[in-house]
Amino acid sequence: MTNKIPVLLLHSTIEPVASLKPALARLSIASTDVLTCAEVRQFLVQTGPPQLIFTDVAFQDGTWKDAVRATAGAKVAAGVIVVSRFSDDPLYVAALQCGALDFIFPPFDTDEFAYVVTSAFEQLFRRRNSMAFA
Repeated sequence: MTNKIPVLLLHSTIEPVASLKPALARLSIASTDVLTCAEVRQFLVQTGPPQLIFTDVAFQDGTWKDAVRATAGAKVAAGVIVVSRFSDDPLYVAALQCGALDFIFPPFDTDEFAYVVTSAFEQLFRRRNSMAFA
């Protein structure tokens, strides 16, 4: 049985984001595919908005920066994890500096991936708590 944790996969290509689905399923997390940042913004205003958004570096109507910006104005904090096809240290640093929770690349079938996802949920929980008391 999968959790009811809303997770979005924002992408324009099949890989690397598609290989996230089985890795997330192994962690009992279901995901929904979206192709544009406009779709992300629609999800963010719904009851029970996504908690995490795994975003491709570039997609139909923008880049990972647009995904981070879209979450910045949300009433309920949502976290962004940038997904690349390969390691890219400058992009990793830029993503974290712009507010992404993390930057990942394949393979996703490791203990490290599980740690990244768990840590992202913990960071998001702390953000939501700090917003509640602000």
